[in-house]
Amino acid sequence: MRSCLAVHPLIHKFIDLSAAVNVLDRAAGPLADDERRFADAALAHPELTTTVMRARDQKKAPEEAENALILLGVQAAAASLEADPALGAATRAARQALTTEGATPDQVVQLLAEVLLEEAYGDDSDPGDFDVDFVKETLGTLPALARLDADGVGELVETFSTQTALAGRPLALATAEALFDAAWNEGPQPITSENVEEALDGLDSGRERTPVAIAMETLIRFAMVHHLIGPLRLQRLLATIKQWASPPGALDEDDFEDDDDIDADVGDDGPSA
Repeated sequence: MRSCLAVHPLIHKFIDLSAAVNVLDRAAGPLADDERRFADAALAHPELTTTVMRARDQKKAPEEAENALILLGVQAAAASLEADPALGAATRAARQALTTEGATPDQVVQLLAEVLLEEAYGDDSDPGDFDVDFVKETLGTLPALARLDADGVGELVETFSTQTALAGRPLALATAEALFDAAWNEGPQPITSENVEEALDGLDSGRERTPVAIAMETLIRFAMVHHLIGPLRLQRLLATIKQWASPPGALDEDDFEDDDDIDADVGDDGPSA
């Protein structure tokens, strides 16, 4: 279970039911910047606001209200990113790239919110604090992801499969199709541990887990060369693959490349998507 401090400060602040209700009660008047962002998120999502206000007199938010508070807090946090000294530049670059590729303002905010939601709840580890570096890295990959269209995804699949030895090409092709379908069936966005697990489970039928896991690791590293994921995300995804592969079919550590070799494998001159 991740600690409250391991999420964005606005999510942490407004997951408290009494704090959220206090802001919503004062929404028509002057508010601090963070409070205004939360109030604006509530106005844009009345169904979530109704769920929160229905629980206003309870000492502890029930699960449904807590989930609504998290979603509202994520929206408020996403709206604050451009003003963040550490994340503002990466957020502006991502917004510009997404807008250039046709994303609406609401779609941009939603994607930014998903980045924060993943940081908060998309991983079982608990770094103890909000992982600014992971969010910044993810924002930095959004421009490359935004430029991917159906043809670009097809080229990635073909390149990955054809650079594999002939005997391994059927599995390489199946791995790429499974992962990209799981991650990008609604358009390219950051590849998550959940996407990897879904793809691995789909590939599991009738196959040994060791070659499937190694093919997935190779694909994840390929995606990093193409600037679609960064080294921090790579670590998370490799951990997911290793966990999936054992048990059963435990992999020896030698089956995977050492994490220290990542920088040597992926240079700055790698091809871009």
